[in-house]
Amino acid sequence: MAKKREVWDAVDENGELLGFDLYRDEWGKKPIPEGAHHRVVEIFTVTKQGEVLCTQRDPKKRIFALGGDRRLRCKRRKTACRRGAGA
Repeated sequence: MAKKREVWDAVDENGELLGFDLYRDEWGKKPIPEGAHHRVVEIFTVTKQGEVLCTQRDPKKRIFALGGDRRLRCKRRKTACRRGAGA
């Protein structure tokens, strides 16, 4: 089964759609048009005690991250946040 391509909306610095898509598997291999960006969401999980929770993605590495994700084409913020939070 072929892997589904991750497609992002291309937006300008104001978040306005540029009318073309960007593809994750081309990122870094093909030049990105000048002024093109893709949307991301960052998720901060805060406990009632005010602690910010981080995720350790690999127990062998000392790299931690806040939740986050790239917004897939036409996805709403809430959908991207749920995906980034692993919900």
